[in-house]
Amino acid sequence: MREGMRELLEREGFTVVDYTDVKSSVDYIAKRGKEILVVRVLGNLDALRPEHAEDLIKLAKLLGGKAFVVAERSRWGPLKEGVIYYRYGVPALGPETFREYLRGRLPTSIYVKGREIVELDRELLRKRRKELGLSLQGLAELVGTTKETIYRYEHGHYATREAADKLEKVLGVKLVKRITPVTGRLRGSSTSRSTSSGTSAVR
Repeated sequence: MREGMRELLEREGFTVVDYTDVKSSVDYIAKRGKEILVVRVLGNLDALRPEHAEDLIKLAKLLGGKAFVVAERSRWGPLKEGVIYYRYGVPALGPETFREYLRGRLPTSIYVKGREIVELDRELLRKRRKELGLSLQGLAELVGTTKETIYRYEHGHYATREAADKLEKVLGVKLVKRITPVTGRLRGSSTSRSTSSGTSAVR
């Protein structure tokens, strides 16, 4: 996979500096216009060490860019498409997800403690619920949860992928928002939010 990364980056319009021939925490630094990426490529995400992640974050900050790990698998198995896996504050993507990111298509979920967590369009959720004449309790009963959970979704809390799928099926609209990978944290103030079960969305 490492052999094809430079080719991928150059094909997507990046100028690439290759560090794979030296002992370094970084494999590639890539620049496209004002966009700068600091990239480490691994077969197994679990091989990333804390000190290497720290180096990636520091260098990305120094250059005004973003750090990424691109990996094929972790101890949970192959990295899923469209999912961000955070490791020591660095966003990690599977090869196809990274390719799509380079083309402007953002991931839709974050892997947290064995579950996929998504961010919902809370304004659309509230609007659609009211359009259908559903109370919080009414919608909760249709998707098999509580009105308190629906209330939290409408106020910005993350949802599991399974819960989001149920809501989209009942309401007939797409609610899951795409997520910008952020170096050093999940997504701005979103790190303070939690899922309905109380699981914090943390690294």
